[in-house]
This record gives sequence, structure tokens and C-alpha cells, in this order.
Amino acid sequence: MNPINIGTIRQLFLDEHVVDRMEAVHRQFHRPVRHPANPIIESDQRWEHGGGVYLYGGTVMYDREARHFKMWYRASSPLLRTEGSGFDVAEGGYKACYAVSDDGVHWHKPDLSLREFAGSTANNLLPPSKDGKGFIRRPNLIKDYEESDPGSRYKMVYMDNIDGQWGLSKGFSYDGISWEMNVGQPHRFEKPIAPNGVLFGWDAGNEEFVHYHRKTGRVRADVDGRFVRTKSAVMRTSSPDFETWGGTHEVLTRGEDDPPGWSPSHGIDLAGVQLTEGLYIGFVDTVTRHFVEDAPADAWEGVHSQEFAEYRTELMVSCDGQKWDRVAPMWEFMRRGLWGTWDRDHVGVAKPIVHDDQILLYYLGSNIPLAANLPDHPQFPMLNTIVDGQRMGHAIGLATMRLDGFVSMDGYDTPGTLTTRLLSSNGDRLVVNARAPEAAFDAQALRPHGSLRAEVLDVRGHPIEGYSVDDCDPFTGDDLRHTVTWKGLTELPRLDGNAFRLRFHLRNAALYSFQVPDRDPRPEDVELAEPGSRGAP
Repeated sequence: MNPINIGTIRQLFLDEHVVDRMEAVHRQFHRPVRHPANPIIESDQRWEHGGGVYLYGGTVMYDREARHFKMWYRASSPLLRTEGSGFDVAEGGYKACYAVSDDGVHWHKPDLSLREFAGSTANNLLPPSKDGKGFIRRPNLIKDYEESDPGSRYKMVYMDNIDGQWGLSKGFSYDGISWEMNVGQPHRFEKPIAPNGVLFGWDAGNEEFVHYHRKTGRVRADVDGRFVRTKSAVMRTSSPDFETWGGTHEVLTRGEDDPPGWSPSHGIDLAGVQLTEGLYIGFVDTVTRHFVEDAPADAWEGVHSQEFAEYRTELMVSCDGQKWDRVAPMWEFMRRGLWGTWDRDHVGVAKPIVHDDQILLYYLGSNIPLAANLPDHPQFPMLNTIVDGQRMGHAIGLATMRLDGFVSMDGYDTPGTLTTRLLSSNGDRLVVNARAPEAAFDAQALRPHGSLRAEVLDVRGHPIEGYSVDDCDPFTGDDLRHTVTWKGLTELPRLDGNAFRLRFHLRNAALYSFQVPDRDPRPEDVELAEPGSRGAP
């Protein structure tokens, strides 16, 4: 068997790529922790009234040049009934807003004076689009440090309706505030493919810009002729230059084991990042549709045929950014808030940011259904009202996770072991992201404290002399980058790319990732403070 060349790249446990066998070790999935200051942005300005403020396709980054956080989010006017049973937004009704923050928690909506609203330009609105309905729907953007034209340093894709057709439009800016909108021709997709999605940005692994969006449609709900909308697939479209887009293909569809009425996405089509050189992660908000028995017949066409019954945020993984898998199908990576909270109805997670060794997950949440912006919805009159101290509609929150904290390999009271497959690396140390608590959660319980030890095995599975489990100095504590030692020795045996295995011994300990770095570590190939950006300042 050929060894897996792990180089000096961090190895996570979202799949079993590097795992050979486990004994008394369990894969533990983790969820993000909501910030107590939530919601961090509400629709508290008149131009934001409607459905609320959204991060469907919005962008949050920690700007490495400015050294503060920036957010581009969406605000929408309420939907209006059109002829027949359709709905639309008034011209210019999809608006893009801008906010800044020093700490990522407390946000300021600056007066940009760029767009008039209700007779005043004192607002944080970006300029409207042009040549169409003036929509800026799903304002997705990145910074491009390799762009030779300073006026195109910031790149945006968004949706606008031009000549009665939705298209993927582009905008460029030198500062992320003043924009030239609808540059060039919008990219059209043949129905039922729709362009409303999430901009992955620059994919360093595939050396192209990538946009994830969806295939939509309607399916029959019963033999009486009623229909219900559905999202049948997540799509991937790429571009070598941010001008010409193509190569559209499906990356996620319904599986045989998924429940009836399940769709692979709705709002967060695939909010992904390249986490390490060979690992992509992302989120989709999978949904289930309503069935005709769920609602009175007179409410079907105007409400329940248009909305989804349940939202479930799932964690996605890919080794190449082309083929994606659900890490744990139907498991909710981030659940709705508890009853009575501002995000109790549904949530949707944007692309993650890594800042100060912490994963920041900005997300939208709502306390009423997404379809409450439909005029016929019974909760339509509640939009933006205050009920029991809560503003009704969409708002934006923050949740956090430890670095590499999506999945851990846990050993409990009975010590367990995890043995890797044959590996190769030119690194000279073993570094782990691990937690082995000194005491049990119940301080009164007489339980052994946690410990982690590791040994290095040769190709036959035998411990290399001096690197057995008995030689290893036990680790107890909580460390993102603990260097494993053997009787005080930090250097691994001379590997020179030769095959070896690692065996971790876990007792009341959680292993999140490991790495075999060298003494001259090179910069990360991906930048997670500004997800999807290209190059460096």
C-alpha cells in the first residue's frame, strides 16, 4: 500500500482519509456556540425594513490591510403581489448595506452618502445597480490582491433582473464602498438553473474563481394539479478571469436515503472555504417542502407552495472543491435557536472566518418563517414589528468554534487508540490540537484526568525505538498546537518521506487535528481571514 503524503498540512477528521482503525475511540461532532451579544445586526434602520437584514450570499471578512472587520449584507423591501399568483419586489427593492467593526461583535453602520432613500442619503447603502431593476441581490464579494487594476481590487457578483431575466451581474471597486455596477454582460443560466448563490471566490486548488448556486423547479404536490417549489441540486460554475463563467455542473443532489420532499439547499447553497491545501469545508441549508395536508387548501397557493417546512444546516466536505459530500447526512451542524429566541425559526451560515485562532461563523436567523414576506402569509403584518422585545424578521448573529473544532476523536474512561494509515512526510515534529482536561466536569467525581500520548510505528506496525507509548510524555491540558515529546525529545525519527504510522492513545481526551511540520514552516496556501480572496496584501 502506498503511503499518504501528508506533507506539513494539518490533518482533520471530517472523514476517514488518514484513519486506519480505532479501538474504544469515538468520532464526536461539534456545533458552534452562539455569542451572547446576538443578534449583532438588526433591521433597525428604515431602509432595512421589510424582511429584515440577510446574509444569504452576503460577505463578512477581517480586512488584513485595514485591520478591522467588514460586512456587506442585504436588505429587502416586502414582496408585492403581481398579476396571477406571482410575487415580486419593487424596483430597487434588493439593497446592499455596509458595516464595520473592530472586534467582530459590535458593528457600526457608517453614513456613506451614496444612495438616496426617502429623500436622504444619510445611510449605509451601496449605490444601486444599473440597466436593470437596480437590484443588488446576494451581494457576494472578495478582495483580489493579484489584480493589476486598483479599481477592481474588490470584486462582487450579485443578481439583477435585466430585461425580465435574472442574471449573475458583476461589480468592481477600489475600496469596497464605491462601486461600478453591472460591468460587462450578466451571465445567464438556462432554466431551471438560477444564479442566486454564494461566491466561493478564488479556488487556489483549482486556480479559478468559483460560484455555487442552485437548480430550481416545481414538482407536483398531488393528483389535483397543485405544485410545490423545490431545489433539486447545488451547482458549481467557474471562471478563470471573473469575466467568463462556465463549466456549470451539479455537486449535490438528493440521495436515495433522504426523506420525501427533501431538497439540497435553499438560501445558503454552499458557503465553502478551502480550509487546508487538500481540504474544503462548507455549509448548506437543506430543506423539506410542505405537503398538501400541512395547510388549509385556501392557504396552499399563496403560502405553503412557496415556502419550506424545515431548514437544516449541514456540514459539507471535499478534497478537491469539485465533488462534495455531506459529513453526516441529516445531522444539524447548527440548530435553530431555542423557543422564544430571535433565531428560532431558521438559520443559515455564511462562509467561516478564522481570526485569532478561532473560527467565526456569521449567520442569519429569523423568528418567523422566510415566506412571511409573502403578502398572503398570515405573519406578513408582523414583519419588523416588536413582539415581547424582539424585532420580527431576519437579523444577523455570530457563533464561534475552536480552531479545527468541527470533529474530534474522543477516548473516554476506557483508554482508546487511533492508528493512522501509512503516512509520509518530511516534517520533523508532531503537533496536535487536543484537549485532555485535568478534571472531570463533575468536580466531585473521582475520575482519572485526561491524557494524550502518541507513538510512531514503522511499516510493520512496530513502535520505532525511543518513540513508543511508554516513551511519550503524557499531555494534559488544552492546546491548539501542542508539540508531542518523547522523554523530552521533540524531534521525530528521521523520516525523509519514508512510510510510518502514528498511534494516538486517548484517555478522556479529544484529538481535533494533527500535523507534522518542519522547522521552516511555509505560509498557509489559503487565507481564512478573507475567505475566497486571492493573494496577500
